[in-house]
Amino acid sequence: EVYGNGLHVRDFVHIDDVTDANVLAVEDEGSENLALNIAGFSCSVVDLAYIFQEAAGGPDPRITGFQRGDGGTCDITSSYRLAAEKIGYEPKKNLRTQVTDSFTHFSSMRGPA
Repeated sequence: EVYGNGLHVRDFVHIDDVTDANVLAVEDEGSENLALNIAGFSCSVVDLAYIFQEAAGGPDPRITGFQRGDGGTCDITSSYRLAAEKIGYEPKKNLRTQVTDSFTHFSSMRGPA
């Protein structure tokens, strides 16, 4: 289920990209004491739901139209511009790869059927 209209935008980053960013920061002598956003790719929640649906082979997401709570902030994203400038960081794992990797990881945790 997707609450609200699903058009609120979020930022998603793969753990491999976070790891790469940390390696870049450690290797860059000038990055000491810098606080950097390590962001990934932004998309609407409903678009992400369809990516999950595609990966899982399940039914289409159901958009409820019902907003839980006060609805919160519509768009929550980060910019990795400063990380790109200071340590050469660029995210590599797009959303489809992130979701596929998650399904593969969690499927392997279940063991044989």
